[in-house]
Amino acid sequence: DGEKCSAGREGRCVPSGKCPIFQGQMVCKPWDAHPPSFITKPCEGKQAGSDCSLAIIPGKCQRAKYEDELVCRAAWPFASQTAAAPQEPPKAAPKAAPTAESKVDFVV
Repeated sequence: DGEKCSAGREGRCVPSGKCPIFQGQMVCKPWDAHPPSFITKPCEGKQAGSDCSLAIIPGKCQRAKYEDELVCRAAWPFASQTAAAPQEPPKAAPKAAPTAESKVDFVV
């Protein structure tokens, strides 16, 4: 909510969002805390909405909430897909019944 707070270092109160540890509670974000360079470097000198990549994963530069820097948000493969039910292997075409003319080899 932007109120001044402290946790050994001055900062501001921000909601923790989907964080599994703080579960949506307000937390103190120190003023000198910044996103890691591996997600900010791909967006250096770019604007919000520009293409970027994290290793080989493509993404877009976005301004993170409560941050001044742009970060590369990658479109992780399979992130939005739900687990699909296992699929059955394709069935083979039915074999024709043997006829009197068909040759049958036996190995003994």
